Amino acid sequence: MKIYETAVKNPVGTSLIFIGIVLIGFMFYRQLPIDLYPNIDINYVSVITSYSGAGAEDVETNVTRPLEDVLNSAEKLKNITSRSMDGISMIMLEFEFGTDMNAVMNDVRDKVSMISGFLPDGTGSCSATGSYAFWGRFPIMSTFGTSGSR
Repeated sequence: MKIYETAVKNPVGTSLIFIGIVLIGFMFYRQLPIDLYPNIDINYVSVITSYSGAGAEDVETNVTRPLEDVLNSAEKLKNITSRSMDGISMIMLEFEFGTDMNAVMNDVRDKVSMISGFLPDGTGSCSATGSYAFWGRFPIMSTFGTSGSR
């Protein structure tokens, strides 16, 4: 209770201390470095393969699963998500935070080029792209939806 009594009895001193703390806080706030577009590594790699004329089941069986089996052995892989549609296979690889994405991209490209000879005829080129290169510069919002009827 002694602090409260002193503050109430001496309002000028309390006000000066409060103003001093605010000024010191403002001074340190102005010294904080602020980056408009910080470099954020989002550790995602996407592998997209086309298989023209094939249905979703064929794409999953003949393209997506063999690619998943090969890519599943990548180091520091956190999560793998795939989607097979008519004529297209999309695989998203999420890696642990702090992973060297240049080494990961080289590893993924090597694995994709290794398996591409074993994919069925009519399969287009497999493209492996890193999402980390773009997300640090542009605000991104993605929306995905499905309908219950065809």
